[in-house]
Amino acid sequence: MDRNLHTINVCPISQKRARFNRCGRVYDPSREEKKKLRESIRKLNLPLVRGLCEVYVVFRRRRAVTAVPDLDNYVKAFLDSANELLFEDDRMVVRLEAYKQKDETDGIDFEVREI
Repeated sequence: MDRNLHTINVCPISQKRARFNRCGRVYDPSREEKKKLRESIRKLNLPLVRGLCEVYVVFRRRRAVTAVPDLDNYVKAFLDSANELLFEDDRMVVRLEAYKQKDETDGIDFEVREI
């Protein structure tokens, strides 16, 4: 299958575990990183997929692919950041193909297709 990949030249981020502050409120320690990723996605100015969709994504890192973080945490952060920019909501993603690979540069290559 031919892919129409879009590239973001940012270091992939992972979804971190929720934390509690001193007052007992829950917060997302990945929040600021996800804002930066969202802005990179927004700059691509891609059309919003309104129906069910499939996502193909490759997370490129300069370090070994067996290194932490886990692939599923990269995927969670990417899908959260892409909400309302690439698709209406990440619950609309019904098929997902994701890879983590060693590369000379950090980045994210992806495609979102309506099914």
